[in-house]
Amino acid sequence: MRKIIWLLIAIFAVASFAGAQERLLSIDDIFDPEKRVAFGGSPTFVEWNSDGTLRQVKFNPTARRVELLKIDAATGAEKPFLDSARLESALFSAGIRIEKARVLANQPNFILSKDEKFALISSDGDLYLYDINAGTARRLTETKEEEEEADFSPDGRMVSFVRGNNLFVIDLASGRERQLTRDGGEKIFNGILDWVYEEELYGRGNRRGYWWSPDSTRIAFLRLDEAKVPRFVLTDDTLNEQRVENTFYPKAGDPNPAVTLGIADVTKTSVIPNVRRIPKVGEKIPSSVARFGDVVKFVDLQKYNPEDLLIVRVIWSPDAKSVIFQAQNREQIFLDFNAADLNGKTTTLFTERTKAWVAANGDPFFLKDGSFIWQSERSGFNHLYHYSRDGRLIKQITDGRWEIGSFHGVDEASGFAYFSASGVDGDWINTHVYRVKLDGTGFQRLTEGAGTHIASFSPKMTHFVEYFSDVNTPLQTRLYRADGTLERVINENKVEILGQYKLSRPQFLKVKTRDGFEMEAMIILPPDFDANKKYPVLSYTYGGPHAPQVRNQWGGSRMMCIR
Repeated sequence: MRKIIWLLIAIFAVASFAGAQERLLSIDDIFDPEKRVAFGGSPTFVEWNSDGTLRQVKFNPTARRVELLKIDAATGAEKPFLDSARLESALFSAGIRIEKARVLANQPNFILSKDEKFALISSDGDLYLYDINAGTARRLTETKEEEEEADFSPDGRMVSFVRGNNLFVIDLASGRERQLTRDGGEKIFNGILDWVYEEELYGRGNRRGYWWSPDSTRIAFLRLDEAKVPRFVLTDDTLNEQRVENTFYPKAGDPNPAVTLGIADVTKTSVIPNVRRIPKVGEKIPSSVARFGDVVKFVDLQKYNPEDLLIVRVIWSPDAKSVIFQAQNREQIFLDFNAADLNGKTTTLFTERTKAWVAANGDPFFLKDGSFIWQSERSGFNHLYHYSRDGRLIKQITDGRWEIGSFHGVDEASGFAYFSASGVDGDWINTHVYRVKLDGTGFQRLTEGAGTHIASFSPKMTHFVEYFSDVNTPLQTRLYRADGTLERVINENKVEILGQYKLSRPQFLKVKTRDGFEMEAMIILPPDFDANKKYPVLSYTYGGPHAPQVRNQWGGSRMMCIR
């Protein structure tokens, strides 16, 4: 009798499982605002605080509010990072309409000071300062023009921003506003990037074109002159009422914006400058005209053809004595690693050169002794190199026919550099987290299991948050120690509803090209595929560099619509 019961249970379970997987995907399941299914589950995203705790935005269904939480990384214990109701009240008291104050308090995407005691909030184009401990807010600006790309100085005593394509700072103690540039306007961009510099060089969504010195005394900034750049007319039809946009947009062969690099002294206020005193790239800067007003000194770029110059990265040296900038020609077949002193004198420390294309792979990572870690594709694959402060190569740290995708930093106490990479042992569809000693020894993979492992390291490099997914598994979040030991599971994000659908399982394969190169590929067949039938084929690809479409990674709605 017992055997019969167990047999019936087994039959019922198999039948239920088979029935649960008979449901086919529909467009409504994927895209309908009211009917769509959360196939990706409810993934958890966190950020590191400066003290090694985590920060997370979470919706509280009871209070019907978004909460910003401070979380003990090891235990998961939560407490409020700030009180959103208190923030709402403070913003209302500072003059923001209660409806807008409520929205801002429930969308905590504000800018935090380095010590995380103050928040910078933008509302209707003006800036407000919120004291997190005191629970008070005050208005910093009240102008017709919008303040853009606002940020705190490293010491937290000033706030910088761009208004009308000019660079400003506000002293928070006195409330005094200083204008650092005065020639900004329709064709001159100071401290903010134009379309081509944002889209093609610094990355979409990155419009800031200025950088604070570590000692908070100066700001380096790009000055872009669009005078020779043609305009391109576009119609924005995403709005109910169409809008015509007239954008500076260089087509192939058209002039790019003329770029110069300035260093502004934030302790001074500029006077109205004589525009003729602004140096042109390619001309030596006379000492008598090396200033912009009484605030800005321009970096000497006389070695470059002004029509062919790109400044692709800018960063300060840790001692605040030099501005490090990477310069390329328009063809991007060389990259100069330059250092400019506070008077604008430029020294080229080394040059990357190729007949094909030199990629700008980020800023140097400085060590305590002034040396730095540099990423380069000079071997054909992106690897790590250790340079002295004067630009002398100390050692190539990593090597091989594989590529570093993200460099996470160095723990100088242990001597390990941490990074994410693909292609190790010929595996290009999976991404793992690795570490290696600065002398090139101790190479170690820290993550396990096929898929995509994305890491976010703590400020002291003792732990990392891992975001894992594969082509069939939505994003999961875990905390690891720096040696790869699992600390705790933050969110396994099991999505039970995926089991109710009859889904195709993507298959990875390799296709040999005419020259013998094996190209990664993925094929997704219909759920009820019949090998004896013919089917239409949809081929999807993207030809851009470093943007592989064949990855063992959860693909979201785009992947679901072809499964």
